[in-house]
Amino acid sequence: MTEKVNGMNAETGKMKGAEAVPATAAVAAPKKRKTRARLLMAAVPLALVLGGGAYWLTGGRYVTTDNAYVHQPMISVSADVSGRITEVDVKENQPIAAGAPIFKLDPEPYRIAEAQAEAALASARLTVEQQRAAYATAEAQLDAARNILEVQDREQERQQALVKRGVNSAASLDDATVATRNASNNVAIAQRQRDAAAAALGGDPSAETDSLPAVRAAIAQLDGARHA
Repeated sequence: MTEKVNGMNAETGKMKGAEAVPATAAVAAPKKRKTRARLLMAAVPLALVLGGGAYWLTGGRYVTTDNAYVHQPMISVSADVSGRITEVDVKENQPIAAGAPIFKLDPEPYRIAEAQAEAALASARLTVEQQRAAYATAEAQLDAARNILEVQDREQERQQALVKRGVNSAASLDDATVATRNASNNVAIAQRQRDAAAAALGGDPSAETDSLPAVRAAIAQLDGARHA
């Protein structure tokens, strides 16, 4: 019995001993799992940080692609005047300083326009000279008509005196009267012609040629052609 009891005690002791070992392991196992979990929880963010840092340092700072372009604001370039471009002085992606020539236009149309403007100015000045000559002619015709009228006035007065003395007939007086009226009409016509010639000269026949409206317009046209 003793042996049995002892055996049982021994067995029981063994059983107790066997039960004591798993209890200690059961306590230690959760601690290890918690430690591993904490290490994993700390390792994952650390790995992400290290991986992200390595990627950034090895090229993640730069955007790379096989199909990309640089977007840059674009401005339109145009000349103040229209024309055909004959020469381009810049190349693609070439830096351009302020005031640098970009392209050249065909100068031939502008040369022709300038020549036409010069011809128009010369024609305007020539027209003024012709108008001055016409005014001078009208002035001379007016003076001649006035002189003839004076002669006819004296002749009419003479005929009137002769008729009163009975030396001449009334028909002679009538002829003198008609001639005087014709001379008076000629003076009026010459006066209107001279006024028209003066109006063509801007109302002032003594004005400078380049101050007249038609010549000033031609000068402005030439200036515009030269500055085109």
